[in-house]
Amino acid sequence: MTKKILFLVLLFVITAIIPSYAQIYYKKNQPQNRSQYNTQYGSRYYNQYNNQYNNQYNNQYNNQYNNQYNNQYNNQYNYNRQYNNQYQQNDSNIEMQMNYQDQMMINQMAATHPVDNRYDQFLSIISNKFNNVGRYVFTNYDSKDSRYVVMPGVFGYNAVSFHKSIVIDSLLMEVDKRLAMGMAYYGKIDTPYTRQLGQRTIQLWQQINNGTLRINTQNQYNIFDLPEIPGRLNPNQQKLAELYFEHIVAAVLAHEGSHIFLEHTKKKMLTQQKLWQQGQGNMNQIQQYMNVNFTKEKEYEADLYGLKLLKRAGYSREGMVAWFRFADILESISGTLYQANRDHPTGAERIEQVNRTWNSL
Repeated sequence: MTKKILFLVLLFVITAIIPSYAQIYYKKNQPQNRSQYNTQYGSRYYNQYNNQYNNQYNNQYNNQYNNQYNNQYNNQYNYNRQYNNQYQQNDSNIEMQMNYQDQMMINQMAATHPVDNRYDQFLSIISNKFNNVGRYVFTNYDSKDSRYVVMPGVFGYNAVSFHKSIVIDSLLMEVDKRLAMGMAYYGKIDTPYTRQLGQRTIQLWQQINNGTLRINTQNQYNIFDLPEIPGRLNPNQQKLAELYFEHIVAAVLAHEGSHIFLEHTKKKMLTQQKLWQQGQGNMNQIQQYMNVNFTKEKEYEADLYGLKLLKRAGYSREGMVAWFRFADILESISGTLYQANRDHPTGAERIEQVNRTWNSL
C-alpha cells in the first residue's frame, strides 16, 4: 500500500511540476517582441547564410583565379623558356660573328697601319693591375676577353673599343706622354704648351682624315713630330711625368674596357638584327662595325665603371680628369666639336660626373 502511494506522488511531480518549469524557462528565453526575435534569430540565420555563401563563393573564386593564374603563369613560363632558348642561340651566333669581325677588322687595319709594339710592356703593367681587381667590378671579367692593339694614324687622338678588342692610336699614346710631361713641368694642365700640343694634334688629325699623314720613322721617340716642353725635367719631375702618363692611359683603357665588359657593342649589334652572316665579312660590314657609336648614357656608364676599375686598381681620378680636360682643349682649338658627333658628352660634363661620384665608389 505504501509503495503504491509513493508511486502516485512521483507520477504527480513528473506530470505537474516539470512541465510548468519548462514553460517558465521557455517564456523566460523567448524574445519579448518581434524586434528582439528578428535580431536574435535573424543574426543566427544571417551568419549561417553568410558562412555558407562565402565558402561557396570563395571556393568558386579561388578555383577561377587559380586556374587563370596558373594558365597565365604557364604561358609566361613557356614564353620565357622559348625566349631564353632563342636568345642563347642568337647570343652564341652573334658572339662568333663579332669575334670574327674583331679579327677581320684588326687584320684589315694592320695591312695599312703596322702594329706599334713600343708600348707593349707599359700597357701590360696597367693590364695586370686591372686583371687583379676586374672581377670585383664586372661579374663577367676575364683577362682573356680583351686585348690591346696600338697602331699609328688610325683614329687620331683616340682609342676605340670593339667587341673584345681595343685599338689605340699611337698618336694618343704620344700626345698623352707629352701632356703628362707638360703637367709635371708646369704643375698644371692649362698652359700655352698644352695648347700648342693640342694645335699639333688637330693638324695631325686632319692629315689622317685626308690621307696625307707622314710618320717620321727615323725618330722613334717622336714619330709625329710633336712639340716638346721648353726645358728638361728634373728627376722628381720625370717620375711625376711617368706617373701622370700611366694614370692618363689607365683612364683611357678603363673606359674602353668598360665598354667591352658591359657588352655595349654586343648589345647594339643584337638590336640591329645581325649585320653579318656567320663566317662571312666584307669591307662594308667592317666599316659599319667600326662606326658603331654609343649613346651618351652608355658613355657615362663606361666612365662610371671605368672609375670603379681605376679606384680598385689603385689609380687616382686625376688621369681621367686630365684626359677629359684635354679633350675640351682640342674642341676649343678646332672650333668644332672634338667628337665627330655628339654621342659623347663634353669633357666638362664628364669631369663633373667624375668629381661627383668618385668619393662614393
